[in-house]
Amino acid sequence: QLIDYKAITFQKKPTKSSDLVGIIDYLNTLYQHVKQYEKTGLIWGDFLLKHPQTLKQLPEDLIFIDWGYHKSYPFDEHLKMLAELKIPFMAAPGT
Repeated sequence: QLIDYKAITFQKKPTKSSDLVGIIDYLNTLYQHVKQYEKTGLIWGDFLLKHPQTLKQLPEDLIFIDWGYHKSYPFDEHLKMLAELKIPFMAAPGT
């Protein structure tokens, strides 16, 4: 069964807490689709790192991928925060 992931797009930055609630709800819906096939979900986390209050609203076994293009990207800061929150993660350096 194919899933239509084009159901939602983000054309602008969320400006209200209700925007973030909608995004988290959508991510959790996608997660349920992944779990029904007994798979592990992965998510690119650049957007969510700008809104750290959202991180604990994600499923506990969803793997967070932090990526950065530049050598000055603050992986150490981000990964420390994810580890402290006990969020499974991977780092994906671009350079």
